[in-house]
Amino acid sequence: MTVRTATKKDWKTFDMPELHDSFILDRLIDEKQMSVLEKGNIPQEMEDKWFWYMEGHTLYAYRSWTGFCIYIIEFSKEGHHKVTVNRDPKQYACTSTEEDKTNLSNLLDWWSKDNYNYYNEWLFETAQALKNTDA
Repeated sequence: MTVRTATKKDWKTFDMPELHDSFILDRLIDEKQMSVLEKGNIPQEMEDKWFWYMEGHTLYAYRSWTGFCIYIIEFSKEGHHKVTVNRDPKQYACTSTEEDKTNLSNLLDWWSKDNYNYYNEWLFETAQALKNTDA
């Protein structure tokens, strides 16, 4: 089965709100990972929480249920990626840049796998949330 590359027209989306912030995410993305990210992700089931696509060297990531833009990542070959993050409390609850850096880095680990599986991502996130409530 051939999977086509995702584009903005594939999902109902909303632009990044005026309430947003930016930070630099320092991490390397190799060519293979970038080629996987460039394909994007069009959710096929309700449990698949993310829709993303790329335009040039910029990845746009949306929550699939709401269509709210959460992250815009401008990739840099040097590994210092500019990230714009949603800070509208009606659309996205996180207010911590450090938490966003960790979450986004984890998401990029999942999204850049050849065999991206939203269910495994969900299991990981659930286990992390349970671990954090035990503290």
